[in-house]
Amino acid sequence: MRTLLYAFLAVAIGGINRKSVRSAREAYASLGSPALAAIVLGASFRLGAEDAALVNGIAAHGLELDDTFEKASLHPGVVVFPALLAVAEEDGTELGRVLEAAVVGYDVMCHVGVVLGATESYGPGFHPTGVAGAIGAAAAVARLRGLDEKRTTNAIGVAADLAAGSLECLSDGTWTKRLNGGHAAAVGIRSARLAGAGFIAPQAALEGRDGFLENYGRGVHPERMTPIDAGEYAWNTSIKLYPCC
Repeated sequence: MRTLLYAFLAVAIGGINRKSVRSAREAYASLGSPALAAIVLGASFRLGAEDAALVNGIAAHGLELDDTFEKASLHPGVVVFPALLAVAEEDGTELGRVLEAAVVGYDVMCHVGVVLGATESYGPGFHPTGVAGAIGAAAAVARLRGLDEKRTTNAIGVAADLAAGSLECLSDGTWTKRLNGGHAAAVGIRSARLAGAGFIAPQAALEGRDGFLENYGRGVHPERMTPIDAGEYAWNTSIKLYPCC
C-alpha cells in the first residue's frame, strides 16, 4: 500500500498546476484557514476534510497517470487516499492505520466495480470511478474511524445515495471527469461522518430493487458476488507508466 500511496502523491502533486485544479483551489480559497485540519496540495491554506479531499482528488485525476484496477475500469487511488489523508489529519491518525484502511477502501471500491460491471456502468454514461468510488471511500473512512458493522453498512448506504459521475465530459474534454474522483472522496467522508453519528440508510442500498446496482448498472449479478481475500484487489491494482487509459 505504501507504493500505491507514493504513486497517488506523485500524480496529485504533478497535477497541482493544471487549470482545473487552480480553479478548484480558487473556489475554496475563501473557506481556507490555518486552523482547519487538512492540507490542500499546492495551496497556502487548509480546509476541512471534505473540501480538501475534493480538491486533492481533482488534482490527482488530472494527469491520467493515476493507478488502475483494470477489471472494473477504476482508479482507486484518486478517491481512497484523498479521503483517508484528509480524515487522518483531522483525527491525528498514524500512517499504519491509514494504510490498513486504504486496503479496505481499495477492496470495497474494486469489488463493487466488478459487481456493477464496467460495461454496464459505461453504457448509460456513468463514470465507474465516481460511482463505485463513493462506496469505497465510505468504507475506508469507516474503517479508519473504527465504525462497527452496523454503522459501516449505513455509511455505505449513504454513499450509495450520494454517488454520482457522468462521462459527458469525454465529448468535449472538459474537467468534470477529474471532479468525479474528488467528489467521491468527499462523499465517502460525509457518509462515514453521518453514519458515525447514527444516521440510518437502507440496508439493501446496493442490491435493493431501487438500489445502487440497479441505478448505475443492470441490476444484481449474483455470480459476480464471490468472496475475496483481504487486499486481493489492492494487490492487483496497477500503476501506469504512461498518461493514458
